[in-house]
Amino acid sequence: MAQDRATFSATLALLARKGVRYATVIDLGCADGHFFVQHRPLFAGGVPVNIDANALYEPSLKLVKETLGGHYRIAAVSDQPGEVTITLAAHPYWSSLRGSGDPYWQRLNGMTSGQRTVPAIRLDDLARELDLKPPYLLKLDIQGAEVQALRGARDVLGKTHVVICEADLDDFQAINAELVASGFRLHDLTQLSYASDQTLGWFYPVYINESLAHLVSRAFWREASNEAVVKAQIERRTSILAQLGVELRRIKASGGNG
Repeated sequence: MAQDRATFSATLALLARKGVRYATVIDLGCADGHFFVQHRPLFAGGVPVNIDANALYEPSLKLVKETLGGHYRIAAVSDQPGEVTITLAAHPYWSSLRGSGDPYWQRLNGMTSGQRTVPAIRLDDLARELDLKPPYLLKLDIQGAEVQALRGARDVLGKTHVVICEADLDDFQAINAELVASGFRLHDLTQLSYASDQTLGWFYPVYINESLAHLVSRAFWREASNEAVVKAQIERRTSILAQLGVELRRIKASGGNG
């Protein structure tokens, strides 16, 4: 399991050390169900609920259920039950509820491969059907359908401790607004990924329920470190002034053309 500070795995480990626990771990867009398996040491006593629209993953999800218990569903998650059309991609990880003309596909160079009708469920309905026990961890990796899924999970969100969500930069503001309105605060930004021109492309924000706000320190450093922090700032300015002097003298000597 990755322990780089920039990963959501590391963030979950820090929250676990602060005592955050989950009775149910819900993974939307779970693919082969590896998230729960890889992070199982952090989910002691938790039950996995894996959901993905692609039946390709069903053998893996059956095996996870047989080995670890819990539940799985082959379905898309949205704000209305019934059926939805999914646009297939060159790799199944990228398939999306967004139509082939949506700007989402420009991100993937238009690599679509047809469409398929799949069952759609609301997360609140599934939670009632399966009698899922809170508190929840909710992870979303559903390629542009995040807002619809969140709008079908009002009851679940009210009983959720932590939300992890893959977010395209273009979609982040809408996702963030939905979660803030549902009583969450942005806790961390992890796994920043960049496009070919090195602009920010996608990342995994981590949210915690406002009920856990007491776990977050209001101070940037411990009071015992005050003297050391002030000293570091003094040393930083001394270094900046020295570098500034050298650079300005060089520019002056070159007649301002350096």
